Parts: sequence; structure tokens; C-alpha cells
Amino acid sequence: MLPGHGQNVHDVPSKLQELIDHRHEREAQILKLMADGKRTPKAMLSAIYMELDKRIVPMALRQIEAHLAKLEAESRVARAGDEWVLPG
Repeated sequence: MLPGHGQNVHDVPSKLQELIDHRHEREAQILKLMADGKRTPKAMLSAIYMELDKRIVPMALRQIEAHLAKLEAESRVARAGDEWVLPG
């Protein structure tokens, strides 16, 4: 596999599983942050990306928003105005 950056990947199944596992860990982190009262991507930003170059903040916020959109499609979170909430 030839990723967009980094080294060539020779053990593709392992690399793909690593990426899937990381996405699941990030989802769990977002759900926990929401349970702890952080309900906007901006509120979650510093907890998820502790040492972040200010130039990539917009990209990091889009990553969080992408996770929230996926979770919303799965009915695991819901949009409530500018915030996101856990159902029920």
C-alpha cells in the first residue's frame, strides 16, 4: 500500500486494522467527552489534540465533525442546534 504520506506499507491487513482500531478509539473518546459535558467540536478539540499546531486546527475540527456525522448516521449522537447530544 502506498499511503499519501509516510512509508510504504507491506502488511496491509495489519495497517488497515490499526487504522480501524484508531477510529474506534477516537469515537469512544468523543462519546466520553460528550458524556462529560463537552458538546461541540471546539470544546472537544484540546482534549483530543493536546499539542496541536494552530495551523492545523481547522483540519482537526473537521476530523471531529466527521466522527460526529458518522455517529449521527448510526443514531449514536444527535445534533441540537450548535451542540451534539447523546440520545435519550
